[in-house]
Parts: sequence; C-alpha cells; structure tokens
Amino acid sequence: MYNLAVLPILLPFLTAMILLVVRDVLSRKFLDSIALATTLAVTLICILLMRRVPEVYWFGNQIPVGKMAVGIAFVIDFIAASLATFTSFLTFTVFIYSWSYFKAVSGLYHSLMLLFLGAMIGFCFTGDLFNLFVFFELMSVAAFALTAYKNESQSALQGALNFVITNMLGGMLILLGVTFIYSKTGALNFAQIGALLQNQTLDNIIITSFVLMTIGFLIKAAIAPFHFWLADAHTVAPTPVSVLLSGIMAPLGLYGFLRVYWTMYAAPLHSLDTVVTVLFFSIGTITILIASIMCFIERSLKRMLAFSTISNSGIILIGISTLKPLGIQASMIYILAHGFLKGSLFMCSGVLLHHFRSVDELDLQGKGKKIPFIGLLFFIGIIGLAGLPAFGVFTAKNMIEASMDLKVVGVAFFLILFESIVTTGAFARVFGRVFLGWGMQQKNNLVTENSEEQETQATKKTTPIVMGIPIVLLLLAPVVLNYLYFFNNTLSTAANEFQNRIWYYAVVYNETLPVTQPVNYSGNLKNYIFEFTGILIALFIGFLNIFKHFIPFKIRKITDTINMPFITILKSLQSGLIGDYLSWIIFGTTIIGLAFLRSV
Repeated sequence: MYNLAVLPILLPFLTAMILLVVRDVLSRKFLDSIALATTLAVTLICILLMRRVPEVYWFGNQIPVGKMAVGIAFVIDFIAASLATFTSFLTFTVFIYSWSYFKAVSGLYHSLMLLFLGAMIGFCFTGDLFNLFVFFELMSVAAFALTAYKNESQSALQGALNFVITNMLGGMLILLGVTFIYSKTGALNFAQIGALLQNQTLDNIIITSFVLMTIGFLIKAAIAPFHFWLADAHTVAPTPVSVLLSGIMAPLGLYGFLRVYWTMYAAPLHSLDTVVTVLFFSIGTITILIASIMCFIERSLKRMLAFSTISNSGIILIGISTLKPLGIQASMIYILAHGFLKGSLFMCSGVLLHHFRSVDELDLQGKGKKIPFIGLLFFIGIIGLAGLPAFGVFTAKNMIEASMDLKVVGVAFFLILFESIVTTGAFARVFGRVFLGWGMQQKNNLVTENSEEQETQATKKTTPIVMGIPIVLLLLAPVVLNYLYFFNNTLSTAANEFQNRIWYYAVVYNETLPVTQPVNYSGNLKNYIFEFTGILIALFIGFLNIFKHFIPFKIRKITDTINMPFITILKSLQSGLIGDYLSWIIFGTTIIGLAFLRSV
C-alpha cells in the first residue's frame, strides 16, 4: 500500500504519453475506452486512499533526517484524498459525456485531459512547495491547450490568451512567493517550513511571500478582481473542458491557499488573524455581489454558469475567512456539491449546443421543449445549486453561517441569500424561456457573438445516451454524498486535522498523531424555512423577468434608468482586453499587499 499514493498521478501521466504516441493508429472508440478505464481506475484508487489516510510517500525513499525533509513527499489526508476522488470521478463522467460524439483531435484530447487530471491530483497530494507550483503550472498548461482546442476560431484563441496570460502571471507570483520563503527558511517541505516559521518574528519577507502566493491562488480561483479570465475562457472552451474548469480547477485555487496557510503561515501570521478574516470576507463579499449580478444580466448560458461559479467561489471564500474548522468543513462540502451540480448544468448546456448550435437564451426560446428530459435535469440542477436540502449546498451554506462571528453572521446570511436568489433567478428565467417557451419572442441582435461552433459529430435529432448518463450521475452524486455517514463523519474530524499543523507535522515525520475531535454542528428548522423561501423567491424573480413586458411601461422605464448605468459599468469591466485585466490584477495585488504590510 506504500506505493499506492503515487498511482493516481503516475497512471494518467503514463496513459497520456502512450495515447499521444499511438493516437494515429488506434480507433477513436479504443482511445475513449482506454481513457475511460484509466479515470475509473484512478477513481477507485483514490477511494481506497480515502479509507487509508493519512498516508505519506517519500520519493526515492528519502525519509526525513531528524526534522529535515531532504526528499519530496506526497502527504495525503482525508481532504486531499476526497478532492482527488472528486477530480477523477468528474473526469470519468466527462469522458463518458464526450464518448464518440465530441469532435476530438484523435488522442490529443484524451492525452491533455489525462495530463490535466494527473496535475490536479498531484496539486492535492503534494507536500512540497516547489512541486505545488509545478503541478499548478502543469494543470494550467493542459487547461490552456484544452481551452484553445477549437484553434481555428479567433475568439477561442483570444479567450485562451486571456486565460494564459492571467494564470501565467498567477503562477509567477506563486513562484516569487516560493523564492522569498525559501530564502528565509532554506526549505520547501510544508511541514519543515511551518516548523521553522512558527517561532520566528513576523517580518516583511514572510508577509511578502504570503501575499504573493495568496494572489496567485486567488487568480486561479477567479476571485474578484482577478476573476475576468474565467468567463472569457468558458465562452470558448469546449463543454467537457468547462466542466473541469468550473467544477474543480478554480476551487483548487482556494484549496491551495488553505493548504499553504494552515501548514506554513498560520503560526507566524497569528497576530494578523483579524486582517485575514476581514480582508477575505470583504473580497468574498465583492465577488458575490459582482458575479451574481453579472450572471443575471448575461444571456449566454455558458457565461451565466461561469459567473455563477465565481459567485459561489465568493461564498466559499467567506467560509474560509472564518479561520475555523467548521468553515473548512463547509468549504469542502461546498466545493464538492457545487462541482457536481455545476458540471451537470454545463453538460445540459452542451446538449443544447448539440441540438441547436447555440447557448444564447434568446436564440433557444422554446426550443428546449423538444428535449424535456434534459429540461427536467436542468431544473433539478438549478434548485440543487440554489440550496435544496438533499444536495449538500444547503448544508454547506448553513455551516458557513454557523461558523461566522455574531457581528457578521447577519451580513453572511444576506450575502448567501442574495447570491442564491439572483443566480437561481437567472437560471429559472433560462428554464422558463428555453424549456417551457414562456415569454415574448425577442430579436437577437448579437448573432455573430453567440453563434457557436458545433462540438458534436452525431445527429442533432436525438440526445445520445452517453450525454445523458453523466448528467444523471452528477445529480445523484451530491445526494449520495450528503447522506453518506462515513464521508460526513470523517470529514468532520478531518477539518480539525487540516487546521491542526501539529497533526500535519506528526504525519510527515511519522510521529504519534494527536487526538482530534469532530467539528460540532447541528442545523435547525428555520434554516429549511429560509432556504425554501429563498428558492421560491428566486423562481418568482426569474419567471417575472420573462414576463416583464406585462409590467407598466413607466415602472420599467424608472427601473431601467436606475439600473442601466450600473449594468453598463459592470459590463464594461468585462472588456475582454488583457491590458484591463492585468490592471485589475495590479490593483488587487496592491490593495491586499498594503493591507498586510501596514499591519506589521
């Protein structure tokens, strides 16, 4: 079992290289079968690791000498194993979805997807700071290539270019942070760095390294004002790629921050806990407000889903800002439940694209009535994401509120409710207009912008069963997880372990593990009442927006006069110009840097 830890990374990497070599001589279905079998095997291995954590693998058997880590290690706790299992299962469903119907470039698509998978799992497992950067860059490179897969399209290249430049800058910032902390400690192992820093006086080198790495992770997580790349990337990325970008890659940025903070920086930054909490809560608030409104005013379903991902990342960030085990547990549940549900919604958008070659809300009006089963799955997905109790998002939201300080719990409740109502209202509007055919037919004046390149090669008259199966699996998965006693009970304890650096050090150095207790949490009836009320309000707002032509003209004119300047400003921010995006990165970096440096 000692070598099992490396297999979830080694297996997809080796398979990717083999498929790259033999892609021209093997049939498409054979390539699909190999990729599918590989991801299934990786998923099963990760599940096995979940049952055997904690586990440490030292490459070359270079175990620590005293307290000095001379080798590179994978350190796998329950949260890392859970995210790896989720990543591999999500990739497994993506390969089912794209089976024989997605217009892939032979084995190149399969190789890139497997490379992407291995890099993301490596990012979860590594206990070495430099290798964290390496896996960060490796998954970015694979994602860049997959996003620009439709390389004959100028818009695809532009969207991928924005993605490449912003995320490369994020990677450079992380590398600079690694350089600073290495100059301070002479170490790269998380546990060794944390042990060296815990008794040191906080100085500008420690602060600078922390700020640089934090910005890099926030860029990857698409947190405002570093979020602009995600919507552009989703606009041009193929549907299977979008599932992974929003489902797991963006949330891994937040996981990266959590891992680095609690293993390395929590002790030296203890005096700045209030700064971390206030700053992250504020950034999360801004992210939720901007992204929720952008989701509502968009018409492209893929861009709406992208902004929904950004707003949900904001909710996860305010959970992280509590710096409490319950906040960590809530964030992990939210990442998993959101990833499953968002993946299913992206796949539904892919089915619409398969049938009608568009994901524009106005283009699709009434056309979804031809595929009622997909409409039903889409509706289940949006109410699950809104917080229907069975799907896990509900539990995570209530945990976040329960972990909040009494001074801000009311604000957190409002933010979460606002996000749920606005984004669910937007998707309810799409459901009513597209799948029910409600509302007046409106002329689409943006044909060139919203016409989509065909992704599939099968007949558009029917929905291939392989496109429907993974949607059902992704909708069932969060329900199963929500009621799986082993997972929830273990995660409750794992959240405390994740935050306990002494426990992590003991795992790395093979010492006696300190006893940790599960996180205490219990819901109450009023949470259910508020959640159902919020869902009903969201559906009402979404459907009302479809029939807004029945609202008296004078009232509509007044609301438009009030709203249009604000909407115009928000839309202008999402300019698609890389210079603008880089300016916002510089601005955000300056604000966060000053907030910490002025507090020292």
